[in-house]
Amino acid sequence: MPHVVTKSDLVQVAAKAGNVSKAAAGEVVNAVFEAIVTNVAKGKRVTLVGFSTFLLPYQVPPAMV
Repeated sequence: MPHVVTKSDLVQVAAKAGNVSKAAAGEVVNAVFEAIVTNVAKGKRVTLVGFSTFLLPYQVPPAMV
């Protein structure tokens, strides 16, 4: 079974890479995720080059069904 990378893992890596506390790194990781979720919820496409693109799947408006 492949290893699953958790948010806690990301916080630990960010803390080490940025030479900051885990608390500070956690705030940054949370802010990044919140920005992704907020913008996708607004219908925007969020692209992290070399990683992924986040967007809502297309949904047919009720008037067109």
